[in-house]
Amino acid sequence: MTGHEVRRHSRWARRGVAAALMGAALLAGACSSNGSGDGAGGSSSGGATSTVTESRTHTQTHTQTATQTATTTTRDGKGSGEVASDQAKTDTDKPGATMMGEASLDDRTQHPAAGSNVRPVAVRVGHHDGFDRVVIELEGSGPAGWYTRLGTTAAHQASGHPIDVAGQYALDLGVEMTPIDLEEAARQDGRTVLKPGVHPGTTTGDGEPRDAVVTEVNYAGQFEARSQFVIGLTRKVPYSVTYLDGPPRIVVDFKAR
Repeated sequence: MTGHEVRRHSRWARRGVAAALMGAALLAGACSSNGSGDGAGGSSSGGATSTVTESRTHTQTHTQTATQTATTTTRDGKGSGEVASDQAKTDTDKPGATMMGEASLDDRTQHPAAGSNVRPVAVRVGHHDGFDRVVIELEGSGPAGWYTRLGTTAAHQASGHPIDVAGQYALDLGVEMTPIDLEEAARQDGRTVLKPGVHPGTTTGDGEPRDAVVTEVNYAGQFEARSQFVIGLTRKVPYSVTYLDGPPRIVVDFKAR
């Protein structure tokens, strides 16, 4: 090989090495950009930003829809009850919870929405600073309807026989539009059903907490698409009733002081 051929071969070899180095640098940069988009650090790619934005938009839309539905239901109920969509407010053991709705001694009625079909699945009772809360959790499609009657006694809606409940007063709460046959409805979709019986309240034998008012909750069963709950009270106190979604539930707050 002549000297001229050697020099030409050397130039081509150097060009090949430079091209290989440039390709490797470009490949490394692409890998670094893709890695930062999956939360592993670095600057976010356009795809990652789009995903986060879509998630936030979905959350805002869901909240707005729930709020609009709540407002419509309250208006249709002519103010006899309240509807909301904040699940956190219903936690019976949530610290710092505040009483919901406007408390009064009045009996009230909230008509169910067309096509409503719910059934009770759980009862929760909790004591908070200044009030007691009873939550009747439901399954199905709502909003549900209800009625309340505050008095010294309560009676079975079918037989008229007295319902035993501890306390000096009782709030009779009927949940409207529950299935005619709760047991059959539960069998059809494989879920359990709330059995009639007594659930403990917030009061205890030693009188603590002193401002507690709910003695117990007696689920008296269902008759003609209406489930009946009787809430025992130590004294006559104002109360509020609120319907919430996600899951559907009825919240009764009793003003303890």
